[in-house]
Formats: sequence, structure tokens, C-alpha cells
Amino acid sequence: MAQRNNNKEMQFKTDAVLNRSSKELTVVETRILARGFKFRPSLQRLPIKDIVIGIETLTKTAKMPPETATELRNITITEIDKMQRTEKRKRSKPNLSRQEWQAVKTLAADTDRRIVKGDKGDRSIVMDYGLEATECEAGTLSILNETTYLAKLQDRIQPHMKIEENPAPQK
Repeated sequence: MAQRNNNKEMQFKTDAVLNRSSKELTVVETRILARGFKFRPSLQRLPIKDIVIGIETLTKTAKMPPETATELRNITITEIDKMQRTEKRKRSKPNLSRQEWQAVKTLAADTDRRIVKGDKGDRSIVMDYGLEATECEAGTLSILNETTYLAKLQDRIQPHMKIEENPAPQK
């Protein structure tokens, strides 16, 4: 009988992370960003305080009648109790290690860098927050000057280019 390998480590495409910032990313930060923007870490504990604050804010800003607000609070308390009982009975498995949680907190707290989603695919781009327009243009030019990038595009550009040396005068 074949043995199963329970110690599988998830593989992510680390080339999906493009670092254009002045700081280097650690291996753990790169691995977190490679998971993509659709990845949601499982919570370590229920955010009961945040739920209650959200409900109270809703009741105040919506100017609900007192009966409706009381009913909403009762439903919220019931649902929180259900979630707590479910969590005690069947603990949710964490999908991030302690190092990865620390990397998430570090990335979230860093105000010098911004992380944006790429146009195509599930690519993460890390860039300095205060980039001036000239620096952005210089970064774009450095990408276009890379020989591998131009070599990939050469086949697509050449057949479509029509350069006229002596353009005909328009009437």
C-alpha cells in the first residue's frame, strides 16, 4: 500500500510577485503575496468585538426604531453563540503559520510600500508609496529596455508595423 505524504507544503508561483520597491521582500512575504488577492486567511478567533461595534454603528446611523434595533441585536447574539459553539465543537484549521501571520502584519503595517494587483492574472506588484511620475516612467523604461521582454514582443510587433518613409501628402 502506498504511503501518503501528509507533510505536503503548498507550492505557489513566486514569480507572480513583482517587487519594484526599494526594500527587498523576505521569502515568507513573497510566499504570502504569491497566494494572490483572493486568498483569505482563517481567523485565529472570532471578531466578536468588531461585530458588536458594527451592529451598534448600524443601528445608530440608520436611525432604526428601538424595536428593530433590539431584534437585530438579539439575532446577532444568537448567531455569535452558534459560531462559538461550532468553533468549540469543531476547531477551524489555521491556513497560515506564525511566521506567515507575522509577515502579513509586517506588510500591512508598512506605509512605505503599496501592494497592488496586476492587470492580468493574479499578480502582485509591490512598489514604493511615494513614487514620482518621473520615477514611474524610468521604471517603465527599464522594463522596456530588458532584452528578454523585447525579444518576446518582437514577433508580435514586426508583422504589424508599417513604416512609410515618404508619407503621401494629404489633400
